Amino acid sequence: MRGMEVSALALGSGRLLHAPRPRKWVARKNLLRLALELGINFFDTADSYASGVDELFLGTVFRHHRRRIVIATKAGNLGSPLHKLRNKVRHKLRRGAARQCFEAGYIRRCLESSLRRLRTDHVDVFYLHSPPLEVLSAGESYHLLQQLKAEGKARAVGVACRQLNDFFALPHQRLDVVQLPFDQHHQRLTEARKICRQFGIGLVLRQPFAGKARYDAQRPNQQPLPMADWLRWLMGKYSPDTILFGTSSTANLQQNVMALAADAQGTLF
Repeated sequence: MRGMEVSALALGSGRLLHAPRPRKWVARKNLLRLALELGINFFDTADSYASGVDELFLGTVFRHHRRRIVIATKAGNLGSPLHKLRNKVRHKLRRGAARQCFEAGYIRRCLESSLRRLRTDHVDVFYLHSPPLEVLSAGESYHLLQQLKAEGKARAVGVACRQLNDFFALPHQRLDVVQLPFDQHHQRLTEARKICRQFGIGLVLRQPFAGKARYDAQRPNQQPLPMADWLRWLMGKYSPDTILFGTSSTANLQQNVMALAADAQGTLF
C-alpha cells in the first residue's frame, strides 16, 4: 500500500522496557502518550524486546488510538516469547552474539503472536530483524513476507538491516520499506537513498546520533553541533522518510520533536 503517512520522527520503544521495572511503567506510558500528543505517530518495536512485554505494553497504551498510529515490529531473533522453540531449530541458528531463526513457520508464528500482544489484526510495517547475509540473498523469506502482506497481516514488509552494507544485498524490488543504521559508512547512505527512490522503498534511518562524534571531530575549530541541529542536518542531507530514535527522557523527546517541527509529516513509501 502506497502513501502511508508518518511523522518525521519515529519512536523506538525498545529502551522503555528493556529491563522491565513495573514501578517505572507509569512514566513510560506517559512518555508514549506525550509522543503521540507531540505529533509522533510511528512507533517501532520487536517481539524480542523484553521478550514480548514491549509489544504488550505498546498495545495496551494505544489500544484506543490504533487508527492514529503506525506500528512497526520485527521477528527473527530468538529473544522472543517463542524462544522455547530454540531447541527444535537449533541446527538453523546463526552462530554469533544474536541467536536467530528465519524459518518461514517460525516467522509466521512470531507475527501472529505479535498481533495478539499489540491488540491488532495487522501491523503497518513488518521487518525481518537483522537477518544474516545468507537470509538476505535467499528468496524464501521474501516470499513469506509477500504472503503475510497479501493476508492482511502487514500493510508493508521489509528488512531492518544489521549494518548499512547489508542493504545492497537485498532484492529491492520485493520490499516496501527498509530500516538502516547511520554508521561510519554513512557515505553509502546517499547511494542507498537513491536506490530507495528508484524502487519506491520507504527509508527509516535509525541510530541517528551514532556518527555525531565523528562529524564534530572533523570540525576541530567549531563547537559541537547541538543535537537538534544534527537531526536537521541528517534530514536535509539524506532525506529519510523518518528518523527512528529511542529515549526514556521526556526532555529529549520534546527537544527532538522541536528540532524537526518543520518536517512534521511525510510519506513512508
